Amino acid sequence: MIILNDGMDAILCAGGHGQEHGPVFLMEPPPRLVFSNKNGARVSCAAHGFPPPHIAWQTPDGSQLEDASGLR
Repeated sequence: MIILNDGMDAILCAGGHGQEHGPVFLMEPPPRLVFSNKNGARVSCAAHGFPPPHIAWQTPDGSQLEDASGLR
């Protein structure tokens, strides 16, 4: 298993057997994002690898963010 954390609560995991290769980021979130509540912001992250990586968002305490009120 490979776990990468960019320090901004984004985590990427990959694992499996066979012809594995680590994840390659196609799109990384910025290290810092400042936005107003009026306009909002979009944070994107995309990667590929074998097996395909799973991308999830993590809160500062380390728990995985499943759903956040007011976020889409």
